Amino acid sequence: FENTGNRVKIHHTTLAARAAGRRSRTTIAQSQEWLLPEETTLIIDHITQCANQGFPLSHRRLKENVDQILRAQLDNDFVDGGVGKRWTQRFVERHSDKL
Repeated sequence: FENTGNRVKIHHTTLAARAAGRRSRTTIAQSQEWLLPEETTLIIDHITQCANQGFPLSHRRLKENVDQILRAQLDNDFVDGGVGKRWTQRFVERHSDKL
């Protein structure tokens, strides 16, 4: 407030949690994502490039590409079936502003 003159509404439990070192839900969710931010950008660029060339990726093809990246990166730590059934749908929804 002192620097900007704007009041920010933050619940006291949120402040207490941050002071105690707890992470926000957003931060926790980001740490649980399969792809790193750089990989996400590469995937978005690839999707856009394919679409611009007249070959938009289906959800199945997107899943195959992401599974291939993650298998190379995580090896045995990656799940057998690859990313989940709805992963590509959620990915497209999450990044719809860029796609």
